[in-house]
Amino acid sequence: MPYAAGSFSAVVSADVLYHRSVDECAALAEFHRCLVPSGLLLMNLPAYGWLASAHDQRVHGARRYSARQAAKLVLAAGFSDVRVRHWNGLLFPVMLLHRLTSSRAEAASDVREYPGWQNRLLFAIMMAEHRLASIGLRVPFGGSIQVEARK
Repeated sequence: MPYAAGSFSAVVSADVLYHRSVDECAALAEFHRCLVPSGLLLMNLPAYGWLASAHDQRVHGARRYSARQAAKLVLAAGFSDVRVRHWNGLLFPVMLLHRLTSSRAEAASDVREYPGWQNRLLFAIMMAEHRLASIGLRVPFGGSIQVEARK
């Protein structure tokens, strides 16, 4: 990254390590280098390799992660106080059903415009999961993994 060492108090990475053109270890080393001491790393990663689909191929996704894999990568890059959890758990059954009923050979991505009512419904479900997590109730599975770590 074109920034001096210790430039940021936080780095946010949304599905960056997932892409085939990204070297996971090099990216994590750069995140670490650019953070101040005790700086915060927040990452979102797609979960479960077996959940890979045509969408992953279409958007050049190369890997999906288990919580254990994500923690191991971040620890190996020198981060500490690593916390990993799944999210998108309330929508996971819908994701799973979609993956099971769709062909992996399909060329289309899942990214497209959906009707407003559907976006509002899915957003409400995600907000419900967020509210549950805020009171300590977490779903132990999900379509995504959230990583929090300190330099």
